[in-house]
Amino acid sequence: MKILLARPAYSPVYDLISSKTVYKEVSPPFGLLYVAAALEEDGHQVEIIDGELDNLTPDGIIQKIKGIDPDILGVGVTTVDFDYGNLILKEAKEMLGVRTVMGGPHATVLADQVLAENPHIDYLVRGEGETTTRELVRQLDGNTNRSLSQIKGLSYRQDGQIVHNEDRPMIADLNQNVLPARHLIDQRRYLLPVPGKGMRSMTPIQTMRGCAFKCIYCYRMFGNSVRFRDIIPVVDEIEDCLNNQGVESITFIDDTFAINKNRVIELCEEIIKRRLKFPWRCYTRANTIDIDILKIMKEAGCKQISIGVESGNQEILDIAGKNIKLEYYARAYKLLGKTGFEKRGSFILGLPYENARTIRDTIDFAKRLRLDRAFFNICTPYPRTRLFEMAEKHEGIHLTSDSWKEFKRWGNAVVELDDVSREQLIEWQKIAMMEFYARPSIILHHIAEFLRGDHEKFYYRPLFFGLKEFYNRKIRRLFRKSHREAAAKSLAETQRDTA
Repeated sequence: MKILLARPAYSPVYDLISSKTVYKEVSPPFGLLYVAAALEEDGHQVEIIDGELDNLTPDGIIQKIKGIDPDILGVGVTTVDFDYGNLILKEAKEMLGVRTVMGGPHATVLADQVLAENPHIDYLVRGEGETTTRELVRQLDGNTNRSLSQIKGLSYRQDGQIVHNEDRPMIADLNQNVLPARHLIDQRRYLLPVPGKGMRSMTPIQTMRGCAFKCIYCYRMFGNSVRFRDIIPVVDEIEDCLNNQGVESITFIDDTFAINKNRVIELCEEIIKRRLKFPWRCYTRANTIDIDILKIMKEAGCKQISIGVESGNQEILDIAGKNIKLEYYARAYKLLGKTGFEKRGSFILGLPYENARTIRDTIDFAKRLRLDRAFFNICTPYPRTRLFEMAEKHEGIHLTSDSWKEFKRWGNAVVELDDVSREQLIEWQKIAMMEFYARPSIILHHIAEFLRGDHEKFYYRPLFFGLKEFYNRKIRRLFRKSHREAAAKSLAETQRDTA
């Protein structure tokens, strides 16, 4: 069968991210590549359209779909790009009569609502998509005696009724997965800024799936327990990417890369043993790193470590379910600075029960941590998370919109707090960005990066947040202060003369 998998562009949703630049940071549609590999193994002809890479509008994607005329069209969506993905499926169904499949986190958590409101969607794949999609296509192609009702993780309509089959268990042995079908994309066009090296082609790699932690804002698409791949197949995949796929850098997209110290050391030792030279980055928690693990990660080529800090107020951090103390962040970033890593941190403004004081704590904490880059996201409750439940029940946070396209973390808010309005949250994000990035030390750091070729680290430039307005405000404040000091000095001199 001819199967087309499409990813909608997400830059137009996040208005503050430039989608026009020639060299922008784009990661491959990793989930679709895994599904494509499984389908190719069954002998199907698979193509991928990446709307984000090619800056395609939904209409642009539809025109490409029309030219390919597939038997099956699949789209993966998150909450924020659901409307775009849904529109693509709707127009493709009306134009071509193609069988349509939706997957991804949003389709998984709201399967009943999505099918009930969108008759143009034929099937929903819930959870991990590789096996469910493969079994569905086999059934549609007539290559199995298995009925739709026997395909775990599938939702569909039958006799006018919505049917949700039994959930599919998480894949127990990740080593059995076929490697992502990277040959279906132009890997050289997926670029990442690497410290000191400029833009380099990159690909994600998963060494594990699942998350053992219980932060309130995360759905945990891959389950609550962690499943690991063996180290040798992981490094084999890295070697293939470097030697055969045109890849120059790697991003390990594990939720908590360093959750198992011995395993990270084993991975780094294997990279070093094979003399593989490539820059890479990862994401982890502050309490999973120490000087020993950082030294071997550095030797193995790691350039950048990102940590989700979220809040600079311990009470709010506890409410968020982070289960970590603020001092761990200070310790972790001190170690990262000592060992020469680029230091990145992400923060959330507007968590439940926040107020102006706790948001100020977060901004000040971010500045004290001596980060190179900080991301200040507006709190956004995604469906079926504990955070979403709290917003629905007005537990220290309240939803202000039910339009999924508004559920974006930049330049918009769909929540308000008891003491902070939606508009104030948006303003706080501007203030956070301005205060962090307008400091001389950060400006000099980024000028140096720019001169080294790391231009596209500025794809969400602080100018978008009103830097000119910020500086004007600063100048007016300084002028008022100077005027008050001059007036006080004049008054003191007058009193002295009178005496």
